[in-house]
Amino acid sequence: DQGMAVSAGHQEDGAVLPAGMSLVNGQSVSGVQAGTLPQWLKSRLPSLLMLNRGFGNGMSTADNGQVISQGVLADGRVTRLAAAYASAVSDFELRLPAENTPAQWQAGLSVTVTVQ
Repeated sequence: DQGMAVSAGHQEDGAVLPAGMSLVNGQSVSGVQAGTLPQWLKSRLPSLLMLNRGFGNGMSTADNGQVISQGVLADGRVTRLAAAYASAVSDFELRLPAENTPAQWQAGLSVTVTVQ
């Protein structure tokens, strides 16, 4: 399960984007439908959007129920945009050798997404 969302602020170059938080569909996250994204994932995206430096200027985390093209990320006219990505990793296996493995241990997963 994965999802990407954007929220646009006031645009100055004629770009028109929906108000509020829109889900994104495209090359990175495909087959997105507003009604099929798990609710826990959809509810995580607003808090991630607000972590963007400069969030404001008309941006909102209110879900508008729309799915827009990922092309908005490459549109040079769009100058005020916050984006967030969330996913759940499942069906992976971590194998540890029986010897030298502590009775209690912790695993962490770090993922970095770079948007250019």
